[in-house]
Amino acid sequence: MHNAMCNYSSRLLENWSADIQDWVNSLSYTYTNDNSGKLIQRLIQNWDNINGGWKNSSGNLYDYADASGLTYTSTLQRWSSSINDWTNNTKLTIKLDEFGNVTYLQFASYSGDTWITNGKTVSKFNELNFETYDEIDTWAGDHWENFNKTNYTYDKNYTKGNQLGFYWDTNALQWVKSVRQIDDFVPGTTFAKNFLIQDYFSFLPGWVNSMKQQSEVNADGLFTSGLTQIWGNTVPGWIKFGKGRQEYYPDGSIRVVYSDSWNEGTNTWAYHSRISYTHNGALFNR
Repeated sequence: MHNAMCNYSSRLLENWSADIQDWVNSLSYTYTNDNSGKLIQRLIQNWDNINGGWKNSSGNLYDYADASGLTYTSTLQRWSSSINDWTNNTKLTIKLDEFGNVTYLQFASYSGDTWITNGKTVSKFNELNFETYDEIDTWAGDHWENFNKTNYTYDKNYTKGNQLGFYWDTNALQWVKSVRQIDDFVPGTTFAKNFLIQDYFSFLPGWVNSMKQQSEVNADGLFTSGLTQIWGNTVPGWIKFGKGRQEYYPDGSIRVVYSDSWNEGTNTWAYHSRISYTHNGALFNR
């Protein structure tokens, strides 16, 4: 999740139409910043395939506790065509550290005329901005209850990492390991060039492959392409799932993101979607 210092003004999501062999509009994202550069509004609109034109779908309003922008709320609203107005849906209360890392996130949903607290996430980072711990808890009306947590460890050069996830067993009242992610980082960055996700099954017992991604980066260490594969349980082995590509503006901010899907029938890659960014001249927060 990136912080609310939004450095682009719009995004356009298009899906590939095999019928007309061209890109067609799907979603439009429009961002509004205040004079200090902080994001204050995000508008999401759907493309009307029948009548043409954009129709309101949802939007976020951002409110800051002070000028630093390190603590703010993001209120999600849905557009109601029946009343022709916006209605509250969910609200995030977010706290950042001085480096822009999200250290605290509280989630609430709107019911009637009241915001109801649902859960929170607390995250910790070391001096190199690598995440070391996060925990998700749920609100039980008058106290917090454990839900899941993740421990992060790294080798001494921070080129390899291991994320170990646990869920809270409400019967045994203890943490139970459930998933792990093994990362290979681009040296000097927190970007995992390659990663492997495995699930833990106590009845086997042991780790079972789930998904992996292998990526390529450019000379600046920016992601350029990646292949995602999922593990086949019926016939064990890696199965192609998706492929992504990114192109950049000269300043290193994202210009367009492509997603392709694997067609098992034709044994070929097919266009799926693309997202085009219009940025405001500042370096995109990556």
